[in-house]
Amino acid sequence: MTKESAKQALYDFFKANHCQPVVFKNDRVTIRDIIPAHANKLQSSRFIALDDTLLYANLLANFVKQDTDNRIRKLIDLGAGSSLPTIKINLELDKPRKLRVVCVDSDKDAIETSYKNTKACDLSSHCEFVHNDMLLYLKGLTIREGDVVVSNPPYLPVHDNVDKNLFAPVNGGKNGTACIVPVLTQSFPKGTRLVLRWCSLSNPKKIIKLINENYKVLHLEAFIEGFGFYTSQGCMKDYLKGLLDDAMVYYSVEGNNQRKLISIGCVLEKS
Repeated sequence: MTKESAKQALYDFFKANHCQPVVFKNDRVTIRDIIPAHANKLQSSRFIALDDTLLYANLLANFVKQDTDNRIRKLIDLGAGSSLPTIKINLELDKPRKLRVVCVDSDKDAIETSYKNTKACDLSSHCEFVHNDMLLYLKGLTIREGDVVVSNPPYLPVHDNVDKNLFAPVNGGKNGTACIVPVLTQSFPKGTRLVLRWCSLSNPKKIIKLINENYKVLHLEAFIEGFGFYTSQGCMKDYLKGLLDDAMVYYSVEGNNQRKLISIGCVLEKS
């Protein structure tokens, strides 16, 4: 393997699925950018990177808007956090159609925030709130017709010597795939649709291999963005550099030592 292998795997994947990464400016994103009309009523969870929440919300909203035959009945949101993305969807749907949403999160405070946010938008009756580890919940999950699994899971590679409380919302284990691999290898019924976000720091070669083995790609989008709050922490710099040198991740280093990753959103269908 060459040191460009993670990059090469990504760009081969993009090319095969007719995806051209575009630049996304990820500074100063607020709740108002996600849900303008209700921003004063809503709260974020302890997950700080609202730029990531915005991209997830847009990915889900565009996916649901294309459901013209109303096949989608329920969204099962693994790692739901504040539920801002699924709230955005239901607020934008034509009445009286609303989707059922199962909001799953291991963080009790996130579940409480999720409930308060949905209640503030008169949507709590359409939601089920599950305080549980997303992977434990996944093991007992039965997929029914109209169910779609959606997730913006913790996907950053995080080493042991970090503030575990600070990094809890993004901690994808040492190579960033601790939450993603179990989702991609879950024995969903054929035809199950999965909406998933990850990034070029999430061991892309491994993720792409699993996608190609188990799914058909229905939609793929990619955004080039600067390192954010979590990836810019000093405790991460040497660790990410080591993963880059080992060809496990990909990011670029540009003028003024500005580091940029690629965040990725996909809609998949189980083969």
